[in-house]
Amino acid sequence: MTKPSHSLLPGWMVLALDFLVFFHASILSYFAISDFNFSLLASSGFLAGGILFATIATFSCYLLKNHLLSADDNLVQEVLSILRTLIVSTVMIAIFSFVDRLIFGLSLLPGSRVISIGLGVSLFGLTFTRMALRQGVDYLSQTHQVQKNILIIAHNASQAMSRRVLKNAGFPLHFIQAYVSENFTESGRKILGPPIYENLDELHKVIARHKITEVFISEEGLSLEEKRTYINACLQNGIHPSLLTPSNEWDINEGEYVLKKAVIEDYLTQEAPVEKATSSKKHFFSNKTVMITAAGSKLGSELCRQLIYQNPAHIIIIDRSEAAIADLSFRIKQLKLKSHVTTAVIDIRNKGRVRALFEAHRPELVYHAALFHDPAMMEVYAEEAVRANVLTTKNLSELALEYDVEKFILISSHQAVNPTEIIGASKKLAEMYVKYKNDLPSFAPKTQFMTVRHGEVLGVNDQSLQKIKSEVRNGDTINIHHPDTTHQYFTSSQTCKFILTASQIGKGGEIYTMEKNSPIKLVELVKKTVQLNEGKISTELKVHYNKHLQPKEAFPLFDERSEKLKRTHVPQLTRLQPLTENNFDISEKIDELEDILKNQDTLTLHKFFKSVIPAFVSDNNFVELSNRLN
Repeated sequence: MTKPSHSLLPGWMVLALDFLVFFHASILSYFAISDFNFSLLASSGFLAGGILFATIATFSCYLLKNHLLSADDNLVQEVLSILRTLIVSTVMIAIFSFVDRLIFGLSLLPGSRVISIGLGVSLFGLTFTRMALRQGVDYLSQTHQVQKNILIIAHNASQAMSRRVLKNAGFPLHFIQAYVSENFTESGRKILGPPIYENLDELHKVIARHKITEVFISEEGLSLEEKRTYINACLQNGIHPSLLTPSNEWDINEGEYVLKKAVIEDYLTQEAPVEKATSSKKHFFSNKTVMITAAGSKLGSELCRQLIYQNPAHIIIIDRSEAAIADLSFRIKQLKLKSHVTTAVIDIRNKGRVRALFEAHRPELVYHAALFHDPAMMEVYAEEAVRANVLTTKNLSELALEYDVEKFILISSHQAVNPTEIIGASKKLAEMYVKYKNDLPSFAPKTQFMTVRHGEVLGVNDQSLQKIKSEVRNGDTINIHHPDTTHQYFTSSQTCKFILTASQIGKGGEIYTMEKNSPIKLVELVKKTVQLNEGKISTELKVHYNKHLQPKEAFPLFDERSEKLKRTHVPQLTRLQPLTENNFDISEKIDELEDILKNQDTLTLHKFFKSVIPAFVSDNNFVELSNRLN
């Protein structure tokens, strides 16, 4: 295995130093076997033999690229690289000696005793030289920088990567004062000088002992609880930590990382790494044609990213934004994977255009992600929200049945639970319609319809977090229902991983949702938002508390009054079972809804949703006042 092409020093300079090390090692070997008898050395031809020995060994360094000093190699890797070089040198010297004696009858190289001792001395000489070069180059090239005392928190496999990223970012390696690695088995050992600590309880002492000013946390291999523990410890010591995160989330093989200051989103969630196709997933997705609506959205593009690694035969990506589709198509092509990709810039409310895609490509899986998420905006444009969330679901469901789609997956959200806005009510009705289509009687194989209801996803529908961040920035008073009220946020990668898993195990008619874990209290969320904004807790927390009022869960993922939670064999993926059945024909209700939309009557629209969804209580003051007057 050879080293990377980048080097801390010019290769010719390192080779010159290596030559001197080998040459002096051979001279010392001559002295050792002659008991330092200088009169014998004068007639032994040691000078020519030493030069030839050093030349062959230096050539071995060049062949194995041992002269390229990589910034991310540790002491063990360096010694192993030197050992490989010495083994190759031994083989080359043996071959040269054999040819020299057998064919030419000469003895230019020194004897085997000199060579053996010389190689042993070279091991120590090269190791010492390498370490001295690294420390010297690091110190001399960075003397203009202000001294920083750096602590790296990383698992064993990430430590070399962390050093490389810091080096590339302009941080001298001699700034690193210590490492913390929870799974390190031998506490007290060192990596290129700095000690390693494994006891997380001593993190505060480590920061104080080494006068740490900068902390870098590698996210690779860390759980959310571990990451929160590290961030909290840093904040308690007045340090705003930085994270080492992947530079290109699209290429899971790239392995490049960059530095970024930790923000509140990092504290709330942990990214779910994309996995290549396993045997079960590969069997399910391979050779299938998959259609994704709203593919240019954050959730839709992440779904494409994860799906492309499951080796489908054909992916059809649909969005009405030309720029979003172009960007997504470019990213997929850069991966150079085998799946064929078809792009379609269309509005899915145009049933004729969508029908042409079904006719041309015959999709087997349809992921319908084209649902609006912003409740405040869509309350103003309620009719548009209903058309996008309900009527497009109706049209796509009908086409899925008509063209024998294997599975139709509606991607809904927590807004469908006890809705208080039109956007949530329309999503709930879309879920009801999908269940209705699945339950239609049929004597032939038919499409399996299912719903995946996700929570509040960062960057997608995280309005509550954005509201808190805005209030923190503005210094506004923040009202919290109860000091023990908790909330859970998810990343788009976590959500899409569950969507793909649910679509794989679903048999039709189910509503799948994500089980919450590691929730955060809203009071703590506000405090961490301030701290990670590099400020102090100056915002007044106005907490409404009633001793008769129980702590409630913010934005629940199911309604305890009408749905029962059932666990699946997949961790953190649950299935919802309705406790009541609809006492009306949903198909007729959808027809009624289309007539209401033609008249653009907002009050009638709210009354309609109240009639089909009893749990719907509008937060629109104008609508509620009108309902009371009537």
